[in-house]
Amino acid sequence: MGGLIFTSQEKSEKSWPRRILVGLMASVLVASLVIGSVIYLRHARAEQVLTSFQSALDEGSYNEVIELYRMVREKALVDDPLDRNAERFREALGVMEKTTGEMLLDIEGKLTAGQVLAEEEIRLVENLAELSAARMITRLRTIARDYLFGRVGRAVVDRAFTQIGSLENISQGVAGLPDEFDQMEALRLDAALSVSHLEQHQYWTAWEICEKLLAAEEAGPFVREQLLLYQQQCRDEMYQPLLEEALRRVEGGRYLSAHQELTALQAVFPDATAIRNALETCVRYLPEKLEMYNGPVEFITIKPLIHDSHQAFSGLYASAADETMLTVSEFSAMISALYDRGYILIDGDALYNEQREPQTLQLPPGKKPLVLVVEGVNYYVTRQKSGNAWNLVLDDAGEVAAEYYDETGRRVVERGAEVIGLLDQFVAEHPDFALDGAKGTLSLTGYECIFGYVTDRDQLDDRNQALQQHGLPVLTISDAELDTYRETVRRIADRLIATGWRFASSTYGFINARDQSMERIQEDTEKWLTQVGSLTGPVTMLHYPNGAFISGSDERAEYLKDQGFILFTGLGPTAYLYLGDRYLYVDKVPVNGYTLRNSQAFGLERFFDASRIMDRAARGR
Repeated sequence: MGGLIFTSQEKSEKSWPRRILVGLMASVLVASLVIGSVIYLRHARAEQVLTSFQSALDEGSYNEVIELYRMVREKALVDDPLDRNAERFREALGVMEKTTGEMLLDIEGKLTAGQVLAEEEIRLVENLAELSAARMITRLRTIARDYLFGRVGRAVVDRAFTQIGSLENISQGVAGLPDEFDQMEALRLDAALSVSHLEQHQYWTAWEICEKLLAAEEAGPFVREQLLLYQQQCRDEMYQPLLEEALRRVEGGRYLSAHQELTALQAVFPDATAIRNALETCVRYLPEKLEMYNGPVEFITIKPLIHDSHQAFSGLYASAADETMLTVSEFSAMISALYDRGYILIDGDALYNEQREPQTLQLPPGKKPLVLVVEGVNYYVTRQKSGNAWNLVLDDAGEVAAEYYDETGRRVVERGAEVIGLLDQFVAEHPDFALDGAKGTLSLTGYECIFGYVTDRDQLDDRNQALQQHGLPVLTISDAELDTYRETVRRIADRLIATGWRFASSTYGFINARDQSMERIQEDTEKWLTQVGSLTGPVTMLHYPNGAFISGSDERAEYLKDQGFILFTGLGPTAYLYLGDRYLYVDKVPVNGYTLRNSQAFGLERFFDASRIMDRAARGR
C-alpha cells in the first residue's frame, strides 16, 4: 500500500517533545493553582487577622492585639511591586490604627479635661505599646504646652502626667518635662498675655513679650522649644498686616512713622525685599534732622469752609457765617502764612502715648508745632444754605472731595472747596509743613448725619426736621440704604486716616457738657461711640463744644477718660497745656471772621497778619 509505516523507535522519537510540552503545561497549571491559593489564603489571612484583632481588643487581650498589629505592619511595609497582597495588609493596618485611635481619643479627652482614667484605660494605653505611645506622648506634650500658655491649670497637667507619664511606652518620650513645670509657673502669665495680644492683632506687644520670655533664665528645653514655635507663629501672623499698614502710611505720605515701623519689621524679617524697597522710598522724604522741642504747642480750630461767598454772606445765615467761618481763599492764605512763620502740622495724639503719658516732640530745627482742628464736619442741612459743601465724597481718583450743587442745580465735586482737599494739596507741594504727613483733626458730632450721610435711624428725625424747616423734601431711608451710607462713611474715613487725618468727638449732640448730668453725659457718649466711633475707629480726643469743659477731677470727666478719651480741649487765646491724672487738657484758638476782626484779643498775630488773611471783598466789609 502507498501509506507510510513508522517503526517503534521512530514513534518514540517523534512523541518525546509532545510529552515535554504537556509536562510543562501541567507544571504551569499547578504553579498557577498554588500561587492563586497562596494569594487567596493571604487575602483570607488579612481579613482573619482583623477579626482576631477586634476580638482581642474586646476581650482586653492586649498582648495579642499588639502581636497582630506588628505582624500586619511588617507585611504592609513590604516594598515589593510584585507583592500585590501588601496593599491588603496596608488597608488592614489602617483599620487597626483607626479602631485603636477612636478608643484612645476618648482617653485623650479625659486627660485634657483633667479627669481620672479607669484602670482598664491605663492598661490599654500601656499594653498597646507603640500603637498608643506616639499619640499619648503628643497629648502630654500638648497639655504641657497648654499649661505654659495658660490654657489649663496645674492640676490638669499634674494629673495627666501622674496617670500615664511613667508608663514604659511613654516615659522616655516625656522625660524631663515634669521638671519644667515649676519653671512654667513663673512664665505662664506672660505667655498667656502674649497669646491674648496676638489674638487681638496687637502684634508688636505679643512679639516683645515672647522675646522677653525667650531671654528668661527659667526657660528649660521644652519651654524654649515651645516658645520658639510660638515665635514663628507670631512671625507668620504679623508680617503681612504690619507690612500692609506700613505701606499704607507710605502711600499716605506718613514717611517718618512708616520708616520707624519698617525698620522694626526689618529687624524681624531681614531678608524681606518688600520691606527693603519701602524703606528706600521713605528715606527720600525724611527730615534731614530732628531735635527735641520743649516750647508751646499751638491748637487752632476752624469750621468747614465757605466756597460760595455770595450765598454765605447774603443769605439766611449771613451773620453766623460771617462770624464763625472762613472762606476758601482765607484758609488758603492762612496755611500759606503759617508755613512762612515756621509752623509745622502735628497730630494731636503725638503729645501722648497709649499709657496716657506725655511724649516729647522731635521736630526739624526751627519748626513750631501746630494742631489744626476742624469742628462739625457733619454737614448739617444748614450748610446747604450757608455757602458750604453739602457732603464729602471720594472723587474719581479715590481722594476725599467736597460735593455741592450750584445755583443751577448742577452737581459739583471739588477738592478745593473744603479744608481737606486744600490742605492735602498744600502739603503735597510743601511736605515740610507736616510732620510725618500730619494734616488735622476732624471733630464730629452724631447730630443729623456724618459727612452729610444719615447713618442711623436715630439721626433721621433730626435730619427730616431740618429739611422741613428749610423747605426741602424729607427723606425715607431703607435699612439697605443705611448700610450703604455707613459703608460710604467708612470708606471716606479710611481714606482720611490713610492720608494723615485724625478724628475726635465734639459729643453726639454738640452739648454743653459742663451743665449736663452724669446720666446725660453717659447717654450722649454711648451714642457717639456706637453711631460715630464705630465708623471712624477709636478716638482719644474730645473737643468740648464752645469750650465748656469739665474739670478733670469731676466724676463725669473720669467717666469720659474711662471711655478712652485722653486729650480734652476748650477754647482760649493762648497756648495752654495741662497734664492731669490720665489726661491732657489744652485750649484751642478759634480762627473765623470774628477773631480775624479782633485778632489782637485772640493773639492771632503770632500766627499771621490777620489783615492779610481776611477777604473783605467777599465779606462785603
